[in-house]
Amino acid sequence: MQIRDTISLSDQITNYFTKKGLLFFDVRDDLLTDKNHGNLYRKLDSHWNALGAYKAYVGFCKETYSIIGLTPHNLDEFHISAKESTEGDLVKMLGVKSIFGFKDILPVYTINDKSKEFNISSGTGNLTGTLITKRKIKENTPKVLIFRDSFSSALIQFISLHFDEVIYTSSIYDEDLIDLVKPDIVISCRAERYILSL
Repeated sequence: MQIRDTISLSDQITNYFTKKGLLFFDVRDDLLTDKNHGNLYRKLDSHWNALGAYKAYVGFCKETYSIIGLTPHNLDEFHISAKESTEGDLVKMLGVKSIFGFKDILPVYTINDKSKEFNISSGTGNLTGTLITKRKIKENTPKVLIFRDSFSSALIQFISLHFDEVIYTSSIYDEDLIDLVKPDIVISCRAERYILSL
């Protein structure tokens, strides 16, 4: 929700980053451009679905290509299936688990190229609370650390296709963790409601 005639928190942040010349990517324009080309958000949940996350992933790859050099996978490189869902955080806000007669059909993307597949595991020891993806076939790519919120969960299936190892953490920005992991690339990915933890 935004108060009429005020500047949203997202716009305040993007305006600041622009003035300071800091690198950032704002996914809103990409989502608005594609909003008439399929459901980008879940019907029973406040998060985007896999198609919305795919659009964000493509935009991110294009916007950061000169620095990170990622070429996004085309949709025809994925097997796209569907799963039914009757749950979501919007439903939980009503105090129920599901609503009879209401369901959502969520897209599921699986890469066709088996050499890009990765395993996902929970971090242990000093990395407790993280998710770690490791590609089954290594290509000597940079190690990536991503500070994330729940929206990034749907991005894992796309971003992890490009790197041998990605560590996803839901913690706020933490230089001690950066020193521990020693990543080549650090990304902070936040929805507006969690933007203060950038």
